[in-house]
Amino acid sequence: MSKSTATEQTITEQQDPRKHEGQQQEQQRAAWDGKVQSLPEGAQRLIRDLRTADCDERVAAKNLRAAQKAVNPDAKGDEKPPPPLTHSPRHSRTGKP
Repeated sequence: MSKSTATEQTITEQQDPRKHEGQQQEQQRAAWDGKVQSLPEGAQRLIRDLRTADCDERVAAKNLRAAQKAVNPDAKGDEKPPPPLTHSPRHSRTGKP
């Protein structure tokens, strides 16, 4: 490679903002401190929205459990109700109504 070609390549690399941005992003990733505040605004907004949605789901589940407990105080936590009977137990032995 000639000296003028090397100089032209260096100038082109310096003028290409995409390459410079890529290097900056790589440096930022390597130096990330683990805090949400240091992330770009779009990422911060996404994290906030996901946290809010998760919180809303937990509150709704808590309120549902409280309402269920108010309606049926004798009900136990997460037990499944017994399956419904498909036929009368007294008719199961004879097979006749």
